[in-house]
Amino acid sequence: MKYLLTFICLAICLSGCTGVNIGTPTAENVQARLDVLNELQEAYDLGELRPGVMSQISESADFLCDSEADKESLLSLNGELQKSSKDKDELMSKVSQMAKLIHLPEKYKDTFPVQK
Repeated sequence: MKYLLTFICLAICLSGCTGVNIGTPTAENVQARLDVLNELQEAYDLGELRPGVMSQISESADFLCDSEADKESLLSLNGELQKSSKDKDELMSKVSQMAKLIHLPEKYKDTFPVQK
């Protein structure tokens, strides 16, 4: 987790902190998306979120979505989860919706069942 946050901070610094990475298929975007999808898949499988996942999503939202609308939806769902992450069924539903907003290159399409 510590290394992931370091990586994300480094990626933000290298990109100039401008937020122009939305929709740009860079290696940093793909890695950030894979990392977050791993966390969401784990949350879906276990029925609970690890501490720090929601803040990780908020911090890396610019790298996770291809459009501004998807980014806003992702952040909205993330905020809703912060308010009520106790109900397992609701958590699984919101996590699945969030995962569907994070698009990956074709070669990763069947990697995360939570996206289906």
